[in-house]
Amino acid sequence: MSGERKEPGDLVFHQGLAHGMMRRSGLDASPGAPGEQAIVERCRHCPHPQSCAAWQLDHAQADGQVPGYCLNRDTFAET
Repeated sequence: MSGERKEPGDLVFHQGLAHGMMRRSGLDASPGAPGEQAIVERCRHCPHPQSCAAWQLDHAQADGQVPGYCLNRDTFAET
């Protein structure tokens, strides 16, 4: 099961994207952390999950940056 490819629409896929952006922004990405559920929910409704995943890989060392289409951009910019 752990070898399964995660697809857009899969909760685990979106949690991974959201938690990656949370860590990049200095937010606590542990399950149940303040705001974590709302951030994951906004991520689940994003029409750009594949672009986000590629962006995170391409910008692995770019702390504090958030793509312009991110539905959580304001939240991440507050940190």
